[in-house]
Amino acid sequence: MSAKAIKSEDLKGVLEQARAEGRKVVFTNGCFDIIHPGHVRYLARARELGDILVVGLNSDASVSRLKPGRPVNGQHERAEVLSALRSVDHVCIFHEDTPYELIRLLEPDVLVKGGDWRPEEIVGSDIVSDTRSLSFEEGYSTSEVIDRIRAGSVAACDDWQEVLITCDPVEGEIVRDLLESGGIRTRLVSLKVTPYPVNVGLMGESRLSVPKEDAGRARELIENPSANGQPRAGL
Repeated sequence: MSAKAIKSEDLKGVLEQARAEGRKVVFTNGCFDIIHPGHVRYLARARELGDILVVGLNSDASVSRLKPGRPVNGQHERAEVLSALRSVDHVCIFHEDTPYELIRLLEPDVLVKGGDWRPEEIVGSDIVSDTRSLSFEEGYSTSEVIDRIRAGSVAACDDWQEVLITCDPVEGEIVRDLLESGGIRTRLVSLKVTPYPVNVGLMGESRLSVPKEDAGRARELIENPSANGQPRAGL
């Protein structure tokens, strides 16, 4: 994990030293499950309000309580992505549902929250007098990104069709090469290989798919491969 990711007790000392040097600390928080341009621009705007930007990051357990079925990315991966942004100086993972205790510990100079919150509604506003709400840019939503990915996955599955299921992964690769040499795109849907004694070799399962419009031609090639003339059973 990046050096920017730091435990709360260690971060407190770092920020105390920074304030002693006259630097202003800005704090914001969120799940930041899938970083999109809206997040990047929001964090850059938050950073402009001070000298150091601290991002409180919900842990995996915290996210799952707030948003069942999430996160998509684990807390350490999310922290690493946030740490890669120039606007972010420190990332601190918290395990509660809200960052209230973390805010009370760190005592930032400026508290920022994204969205249409009124300052007095923001968690920690009773601790930090300079609390601000920054609107998110329209057109960006993590939930919408996830929905588009799911929709794309379903569409991708609908556009492809299995043309071969074999218990021999080597045969799967041979047929794949045969089809691709005939100009047909292929997708090896699954390949589960189980090692057996050396005299038996490998056994497993290969499921080979092609675009629906090529399924008929693919089956013809499988049944009548031009390379060796030996028929292969398709679906």
